[in-house]
Amino acid sequence: MLRNSLGLVMCGLLMLSSCFISVANDADTNVYALDLTGKGTLTEVYAAGLRPRRWDSSLADECFVEDKLLTFKIAEGKAVAIYASHCAFRVFPDGRLNSVQALSPDLPIEAARQWMLPIVKILNSSTEQLDAYLEMVGTGDRQKEQALRIEGDGSGFSVGTEWPGAESDLPALGVSLRWRWDTNLPIAMSVTVTWARPYSVMRLPARPLEAPPGFEQFPIVTESFVAEARRKQKELAPSNATEPAVLEPEPSPATGTAVSEVPTNGASPTAEAIALPPGHFSMWIFLLGGAFCCACAWLFARRNSSS
Repeated sequence: MLRNSLGLVMCGLLMLSSCFISVANDADTNVYALDLTGKGTLTEVYAAGLRPRRWDSSLADECFVEDKLLTFKIAEGKAVAIYASHCAFRVFPDGRLNSVQALSPDLPIEAARQWMLPIVKILNSSTEQLDAYLEMVGTGDRQKEQALRIEGDGSGFSVGTEWPGAESDLPALGVSLRWRWDTNLPIAMSVTVTWARPYSVMRLPARPLEAPPGFEQFPIVTESFVAEARRKQKELAPSNATEPAVLEPEPSPATGTAVSEVPTNGASPTAEAIALPPGHFSMWIFLLGGAFCCACAWLFARRNSSS
């Protein structure tokens, strides 16, 4: 009886430790703000709290971050927000950014609408066109999607700022939705920022990127490339899941200035800035299961001692 009790205790402790490991591996829920009204440099990326890395197969000017909540400030009180499963930075030799491309995980239609609605308002675009596009995607008509791509109009939806002009050293921002062939997660969102740099600086670095001055203690680590499916195997959910785990922003005010100012040092955002990920149900399952096993072990041990 005592051996059985000890086995139950160990089972409960293992489940509880699994719970705490799950909590420790939670996604980063800080918001990292990139100010597009600045100079647009790798130093500003580091100052925002981001710590990029690179693959051994990356080009010399490339680095990236993964699973980050990002905001791109385009004007005072106006910012574009995205949860980026992958965000790539391309950098010129003088440290100025060439481009930034942030890609979201695949999203259900309603979540895509909640992310895009404040963006459409900020960029003075049509919410009616957004709703019409999402309604078309909701039909799941693959032949329609193929026809749009083949005819040249494209099967996506995009909004953005105007191009600032050649060699102006200013950025242009675009946000787009891509139609994915998935019943429950048919939308992928991307934010792309490109700078109109002087032609004289448009060249590849002679060697792989390094941390900017002042951040040498956070080097850009080069890692062996591993397929995303392997790296995120524990996070992947089946495509036929009835309730996909996605990040959804808080409903936005009618003014269109949905994203409030957020700290640039990686501090936790305010509730108005962006919504945090949903709760982890597996954590509660592990917690309750571990507590139940411990309670059973205690009862068995007490009964054994009293007899």
